[in-house]
Amino acid sequence: MITTIFLVVGLGNPGSAYENTNHNVGFLCIDFLVKSFELSPFKKKFDSLYTEKSFDNFKVVFTKPQTFMNLSGEAIQQFVHFYKVNPMNIVVIHDDLDLLPGKVKIKFSGSSGGHNGIKSVDKCIGSEYWRIRVGIGRPEDKQILITDYVLSQITSKLKKQLLDVFNVISSNLKEFLLEASPKLKSISKISQLTSKNSVISDVSNSKAENTHSKSLSFTPLSKK
Repeated sequence: MITTIFLVVGLGNPGSAYENTNHNVGFLCIDFLVKSFELSPFKKKFDSLYTEKSFDNFKVVFTKPQTFMNLSGEAIQQFVHFYKVNPMNIVVIHDDLDLLPGKVKIKFSGSSGGHNGIKSVDKCIGSEYWRIRVGIGRPEDKQILITDYVLSQITSKLKKQLLDVFNVISSNLKEFLLEASPKLKSISKISQLTSKNSVISDVSNSKAENTHSKSLSFTPLSKK
């Protein structure tokens, strides 16, 4: 019997022109998870592409909003209302300029950090949800505009780093969701989340103050 529903969202822009751009890291991660878990093909609903996976007594809905980045929250809001998803059961995956390539930070709540997709999500459902921030770094050439950089194609070097990140997320997603669920005991801080080549680091709950804390380690995958 399904007792809990999780919503795992990857942010990005729809269309072939944006398919492998830096700003579409969230979409790419969802695609990786769908293949990793051997899920059914995407279906369309609520201005999104989505598919589902059941684990024991809980279900995960994986979505890619098709509203374009700046309106991502409108699509997510529809899923939240339809499934009545608890904010603690929402995970949004997105690119982050302020993290080095191959780095990840996971936190609950916080600011948008200037990310327009996160701004839209915050506007539509509030800021109380989990974020998986995947580093893409900033352009080495300071003359390149940020808007041009995030919409540029992912380099072969970054692609390899992202695959490492996606592998670690995939192998540990189920455990993380169980630990993050409000149906379990309250978690105020998840720290020391590290893996080979520093793929995962600095994981914290920004609202943690004078509450119980718990550590959670993602298991790094050895390269074949």
